[in-house]
Amino acid sequence: MAVMKETQEFIELLDVLGNAILEAKGDGKIDWRDAPKLVPVLLALRTGIMGAEKIHEEIRANPELTNLILDQVLNASLKLARAVVQ
Repeated sequence: MAVMKETQEFIELLDVLGNAILEAKGDGKIDWRDAPKLVPVLLALRTGIMGAEKIHEEIRANPELTNLILDQVLNASLKLARAVVQ
């Protein structure tokens, strides 16, 4: 699915952020000892936002993948939302 590179990288950013928050909250609190868990977020952030302006174009060029992309965005967004509110 290389034609959806920017879209996938942005979805990965949402997923990595959700994972980092869940891991940081794993011991019941977030503190300075959780800082290393942010490294994957920082790496994904750079990749996820570089080229993000092309996402609309990618989706428009691949309408047959729209449902798949929507499912991925929804799943990653729900993971992130649950991580924040737990």
